[in-house]
Amino acid sequence: MKKALRFVSIMLAVLISFSYIPQVIYSYTNGVVVAQGSDSALSGEEAEGSDNAVTTEEEQAVVEPNFTFPDELRAVTITPGKDYYKTTGQPDQTTENEIADIIEKINSFELNSIIINTSYDGKAYYSSSATTTPEENAVKMLIEAAKKSYLFVYVNLNINYVLNEYSDADLQSRIDYMTLIANRFSRDYKADGIILEGYYSSNSTTNYSYYTKNGSGIGFENWLLENGAYVFSVASQTIHKTDNSIPVGISIVNAWANSSQNENGSDTSDSFQALTDGYSDTVSYLKNGYADFIMLNTTGSLTDSAMPFKTVVEWWSGKAV
Repeated sequence: MKKALRFVSIMLAVLISFSYIPQVIYSYTNGVVVAQGSDSALSGEEAEGSDNAVTTEEEQAVVEPNFTFPDELRAVTITPGKDYYKTTGQPDQTTENEIADIIEKINSFELNSIIINTSYDGKAYYSSSATTTPEENAVKMLIEAAKKSYLFVYVNLNINYVLNEYSDADLQSRIDYMTLIANRFSRDYKADGIILEGYYSSNSTTNYSYYTKNGSGIGFENWLLENGAYVFSVASQTIHKTDNSIPVGISIVNAWANSSQNENGSDTSDSFQALTDGYSDTVSYLKNGYADFIMLNTTGSLTDSAMPFKTVVEWWSGKAV
């Protein structure tokens, strides 16, 4: 069953970092959240994929979403290990002081939301065990402080990063681990939304070995596309099943396809296309209801000829209906 795509609404906001103020603007067009600028602190997923494929289709129970969005979003992205909690295992009081400074600065800019990265520089700021790690606790401390200041909180979940933590395991074990983490995110983080990123796949030798075992002769590239969609849908549906009050967002950083190569694509010349290079049919993810809102990251300038800002925003806005 396809559910209606819903969106975080933002009118206009300046994206800031605590060490600098980049020339980045958030804007809102037809329900799509847009971060624009070459120094965007809201980073999209890397173009490099991981071995994120599965072997079978499974029926997924439909969970009706039950959530709300702010009328407008004025947000800043915060990265543990970079913006605060820079020393692993540092005293909680040090972390609390850092967070207090962050919240004060957010309030001074009259922002109303934060977006938290949960993986950075090879470190995960979440836990898969029953024991809370210091890294996960640092995120929870930030969320708690943000909520006390009546801020909306969104967290990024990088699918490929999670899968690569179990890179030597069999495929199903990797998917099971990703499901565990998605469940923990939606259960333990009191967030207003979870943004899925890092969902690209690749034609790697490891993926090809999975295909030869489980591809059923459908063709390697078709298998990558189908199973990439399956992995994304599993993460999304796990979140909704765990807590249907948490909306799931999709981070869009590349063109779905350039019109020069696909007549249905955008009038862009992106060097990396989600459909053909990342084996991710991001438009179908929206049509199939895997995402409740779009977080669109246009990293070029307003005059970028390869990814014209207005063109990109209008094209994706047309998909958000």
